[in-house]
Amino acid sequence: MMETEGAMSALNSKLGSRVASPDHKNADPVTDPRLMRRIIAEDPLWNLSSVPSLLQLCFNTLVTSYEPEHSEGGRFHNNPVLSKLSPEFQVRLISSLPVDLPLRLTVGIEHDPFWKRKVQAIERWRPCVVDEHGGLWKQMYFERLLRERLEAVHPEQEDIEMSGPDGILEIAAMAAPYVKVLTLQQLLPPDDGEPEEPVLLPPVDDFEEDVEGVVDHGDDGGPPADHIDLVPVLRALQISELRACYTVKNCGMKFKWSMFGITTGDCSTLMRGIRDYVPSISSLSLHGSLIGDNKARMICKYLLGNTTITRLDLSHNAIGDSGARAVAKLINNSVLQEVDLRDNKIAAIGAKQLGKALKQNTTLRSLNVRLNRFKDEGGRDFFRGISGNKVIRELNVSCNSLGTNSAEALCHYVDRNTSIALFDISCNELGEHAGRMLLEALDGNTVLKGIDLRLCHFDKDTEFQINVILKQNTKR
Repeated sequence: MMETEGAMSALNSKLGSRVASPDHKNADPVTDPRLMRRIIAEDPLWNLSSVPSLLQLCFNTLVTSYEPEHSEGGRFHNNPVLSKLSPEFQVRLISSLPVDLPLRLTVGIEHDPFWKRKVQAIERWRPCVVDEHGGLWKQMYFERLLRERLEAVHPEQEDIEMSGPDGILEIAAMAAPYVKVLTLQQLLPPDDGEPEEPVLLPPVDDFEEDVEGVVDHGDDGGPPADHIDLVPVLRALQISELRACYTVKNCGMKFKWSMFGITTGDCSTLMRGIRDYVPSISSLSLHGSLIGDNKARMICKYLLGNTTITRLDLSHNAIGDSGARAVAKLINNSVLQEVDLRDNKIAAIGAKQLGKALKQNTTLRSLNVRLNRFKDEGGRDFFRGISGNKVIRELNVSCNSLGTNSAEALCHYVDRNTSIALFDISCNELGEHAGRMLLEALDGNTVLKGIDLRLCHFDKDTEFQINVILKQNTKR
């Protein structure tokens, strides 16, 4: 009996007693070896303290089985369980969702940090400048996704890419509430397309003949080679701004002239679709797309009487005098507040028509005609025409080969004007005498706050005095 008690005592001293002494009633079972369980688990990392709570197990189940509610209208909403969670657990649940879930499962999530993770996980989109997308990560995700998909579509595969499973139209339907600006930096041409050279047409006296006589065929009279049709996408969205450049980036050794420029068929289809199906648009930019006079007149034809578009950008194209006359007519038959025609081929006749149109205009606030071909005669006629305008705030006529005749009309315009605040006349050889006339015209002017005088060949003293007047106006 005594031997048995001795063996038990030795065993207990070796393994540790399972019964706590009165001195260890409040001891921690994790740290006190006398209270630890003597179970050898298959998992060497197993420990009683790491067993997840029931709350955590339920939470993990919600994460792995996240499924939104699908309504009959085809719109996806948040999981009904999500709305029943406390705000703290709603944030925890959404923050734990993987970013590679199918889009149809996550489109209803309004938690912006989730979309930030989703955007930042796509390396090819870096750097991620969310300020260019209204400061919203969800808006940025859908705008970049649509842009990427549209820029990669070949016209020969348009039907498959647009209407197939997970097609562009399906994405556009989900993205409609979030996409505000659609930017396209390239559009792929058809493989067998033929280039359309922009044509400069002689201006006509009757504007109705200038635009109403426009027909929907190529500048060369041949059949157009169309890019993808953007109208179905625009109809599905609710955009306020469209920026499209009909060109190809990084074409490399596959370069062909047919890769560049909008065709007449493209122009007609797009503008008709904007007129009929996109009532929400307020800004239209078709820059760098080899738009000639015929296409410029077509654009103006479809925008006549438009009451929503306030900004029109046709910069870096090939618009001449006939196209400029069409734009001049459009300015007085729309609600345009900003027009950008820089880097085109507008000469003296087009400049005269633009100035004449602005004489009685009451809506336009900004006009940019930089890098055109006004020359001295065109500049003189332009400023004579615009001298009666009382509403324009920003005007850019730099790099137009203006001379001494233009300088006199320019100074007369500045002397009479009471609205313009920013004026760019740089890179025009106006001469020292023009600088002195401009200084006299600024005497008593309290509105003009900035003039770009670089490379106008003014003497240094005149430039200094002009800048002093402008600085005083800025402080007022």
